[in-house]
Amino acid sequence: MSALLALTQRFGVLTGILGGLLLAAIILVTLSLGYHLRHRQQVFPGVHFAEVDLQGLSQSEVDSLMQARLAAYVDAPLTLSGLGREWHPTAVQLGMHISTMQMASDALGLGRSGGLLDRLVAPFRLRLRPETLPLRVSFDDEALRAYVQTIAAEVDRAPVNAALTLQDNRVVSVAPATGQQLEVAETMQRIKSFSPYPTVHQRIELVIVPVQPVLGDTELQAATALTSNILSGPLRLRHETHTWTISQEQLRRWLGFQPTASNASAALVPTLAKHQVAAFIATIAEQIDDPPQDARLLRESASSVRVLRPGKSGLIVDQDTALERILAASVSTDQREVSLPVRVAEPTFSGKDTDALAFQDLLGDGRSTFEGSPHERANNIEVAASNLNGVVIQPGHDFSFLREIGPITRTAGYLESLIIRGDATVPGIGGGVCQVSTTVFRAAFWAGLPITVRNQHSYRVSYYEQDGTPPGLDAAVYDPGVDLRFRNDTGHPVLLQSAVDPVSGTLTYRLYGTRTGRQVRLEEVDIRDRQEPEEPLPDVPDPNLPLGERKQVEWAAEGMNVTVTRSIFKEDTLIAKDTFKSKFLPWREKWLIGAEPTPTPTDTPAGTPATPASGQPVATPTPPLPTPVTVAPTPTG
Repeated sequence: MSALLALTQRFGVLTGILGGLLLAAIILVTLSLGYHLRHRQQVFPGVHFAEVDLQGLSQSEVDSLMQARLAAYVDAPLTLSGLGREWHPTAVQLGMHISTMQMASDALGLGRSGGLLDRLVAPFRLRLRPETLPLRVSFDDEALRAYVQTIAAEVDRAPVNAALTLQDNRVVSVAPATGQQLEVAETMQRIKSFSPYPTVHQRIELVIVPVQPVLGDTELQAATALTSNILSGPLRLRHETHTWTISQEQLRRWLGFQPTASNASAALVPTLAKHQVAAFIATIAEQIDDPPQDARLLRESASSVRVLRPGKSGLIVDQDTALERILAASVSTDQREVSLPVRVAEPTFSGKDTDALAFQDLLGDGRSTFEGSPHERANNIEVAASNLNGVVIQPGHDFSFLREIGPITRTAGYLESLIIRGDATVPGIGGGVCQVSTTVFRAAFWAGLPITVRNQHSYRVSYYEQDGTPPGLDAAVYDPGVDLRFRNDTGHPVLLQSAVDPVSGTLTYRLYGTRTGRQVRLEEVDIRDRQEPEEPLPDVPDPNLPLGERKQVEWAAEGMNVTVTRSIFKEDTLIAKDTFKSKFLPWREKWLIGAEPTPTPTDTPAGTPATPASGQPVATPTPPLPTPVTVAPTPTG
């Protein structure tokens, strides 16, 4: 009985406790539901933004309040600093976007998310521990990068490399200096990582790093020492008994400083200007070089040849090696003398073993007439034809008219005659040589050999057409640069042989070799755009002629565009076709007339060239050779 009574008492206590808990829960739920109903569509108490309690406000009211509170903040949300300077960008400049609408939604959602229990206790939790809404911020990377780069443009400073320069013939050094650079990506990351809030002004340090020069004090000291070596004294070049001196002043004029850098190293290199040293070496080579001479042959019959001129070895300055030696010696203080490298050059064709050569077949010949030429012009043709006789062209080699003809000088036997120079016909050494180049061109043309270089004359020259040859089969040459070239592609040696008949005024060139089976056909010559010459030019006074006497120096010539087409057959099969185009200018007649000589000044020009006191050969750079014009100046005839 007593046990039953005790159990009943315990059950009553438990029931009371459970009832109390249940009553408390009912009260809590009732209060929470009432709280939620009371603040329906309103922010709960305990939600703050920028030290303002948002309780009781709707979402739109919160949005409006936030915009008002942020109006001043977005004008200067943060300060960027570095190098003792400050920048105060706006939110727009930073590409910074603050979503007040989303923040208002966040404020309304506080206490209304999570599980049932969370939502029941949220009103009481917010009362006890109020929450502050954070800013919802996003960045436009392009806008942010653009702004940071504007700061970089102000901050960045390139390092100054050590340098050496020449000023008023003095070597002046430039000290190195460290530069600086704003790290754009790292600075952007710092800005995007900061915790923005209207009541706290943030200061962010820019990421600025030093940039060291590639060439510093160490390189400057090394370059200064090397420069001292270069200018420590003159350089002397020797070949046998001849000496050439490069003075310290000349070395200073050639001196330059070139910064070089690679992944492995960097250096400031004082060096002599290679092109100027090379030009100096070239002037010395002109004094030393004795080019080799190929043998020349005369074909006496299909099975017999005779040596006209034996081959001769020559001497050639190895200019590339000489340049290397001079540059190496220039940086030395004790080896200031250079032995010029001169090598023996053997001829391409020595003339030995001529018995093994056979020039049995005529491959092609070219003919022209120079009847009526003045004595000087006829002389030049005979000299040139004699000098260009018996040339052996090896298989696969190119024939060069300028290389084989040799120097066109008075010493070589040439006289002054009329040549075409620019847009005028004037007296010049070698007038008539183009008669020879034209005839050689025709021989190669009819032999079916590849013509690799051919230049026309400025205007039609009557000598080249007086035997009935159509226009466009001429070939102009002029030294330097205007050449005639063709290739021996027959697989066998080819002999070029000349024949001159001064009585009839005919010139013939024949190419002998091994029969190729080629047949050459000249297609119909295409002549277009004919232009008649204008009236004769006014007479030009010439004090070298007797007073009143007239001498013709230009002959009227019709202008035209000419295309010559050559077809080459083998066993009736076309194997090649090429064209040679000429644009001949219309040419006006011109006369000279004898006139009184013009008085010349008697004043002595100031300054005369000095003669070297040492008596040793002195090499001096020569002026650059003129560049040929489009229609090159060429000897007439």
